[in-house]
Amino acid sequence: MKRYAFTLALLLAIATIAVPTAQAEDEIAPGISHYLSVAFGSYLPTYRSSSQGTGIQAGYGIVPFPNLALETNAGYMQQPEHDSLFMVVSLTETAKAIYPFGLGNIYALAGGGFYYTAYHFNGDHASQSPSEDDDTSLGYFYGAGADIYIRSAVTFGLEFKWLNLKSSYGKLRNTVLNDFADHDYTGALIMGKLAFNF
Repeated sequence: MKRYAFTLALLLAIATIAVPTAQAEDEIAPGISHYLSVAFGSYLPTYRSSSQGTGIQAGYGIVPFPNLALETNAGYMQQPEHDSLFMVVSLTETAKAIYPFGLGNIYALAGGGFYYTAYHFNGDHASQSPSEDDDTSLGYFYGAGADIYIRSAVTFGLEFKWLNLKSSYGKLRNTVLNDFADHDYTGALIMGKLAFNF
């Protein structure tokens, strides 16, 4: 059931992206701009471990007004911890309040979405208990960022997000891996972001 919910969310997001981009240019309201973005950076979780993870995301955004952007992102994060690996696949929506300045933009952001999380254990107890499990959760985030124009239609910037996300792995409960049955993915995402405006 969890996988069906995630698949449905993915199809809805694809439809959200595909419909406006499939419209002819003269059907798009004057003044509305669009962009595609890619981002890569560090994931810094707060739960039990100081080990650093990595994150990557790709997105489509629409700017209906100079001070507002709406963005759909698909992302992936992973964090190794001793003999374990935590992985997150995300599908999120973001609203941005933008303050333009001469060289680029400063913005605040907030949003949320669906997160498919998975845990995999490779250690000594892997043969004695369930060594992996997954979950689908709702999470939310907020943050800020800034970008500058490096070409007339290309920006590069830095974005910070504080993610609030928790998952429950039922297969691990009451086993030697019980400590990981409830996992808190809360933490910071700090990413460099490249955007192509059109």
